[in-house]
Amino acid sequence: MQPSIRRCFNCNLKTHQMYWLNGPECPVCHEVAGFTESMHGGLNPRMIEKLSETYLKLKEREEQITSEFTIHNERGL
Repeated sequence: MQPSIRRCFNCNLKTHQMYWLNGPECPVCHEVAGFTESMHGGLNPRMIEKLSETYLKLKEREEQITSEFTIHNERGL
C-alpha cells in the first residue's frame, strides 16, 4: 500500500495527495517547502479551502507590513 497523505514542511498540515495538483506546491499554504508522506490523517476538502484562504490573507498582510516597513526605512523614520 502506497502513502496517500502528505504533510507540508511549511504549514505542517496533512492533506490527501490528490489535492497536490501543482506538484510539490502545498494546496493549503501554496509554498514549495517539501513534504513527508503517510497513510492517515488528511484534512477534508472544506478545511483545505478555509485554511488556504487564511494563509493567503496572512501572506497578503505580511507583504503589506513588509512594504510599510520598507517605506519607513527609506524615509529614515
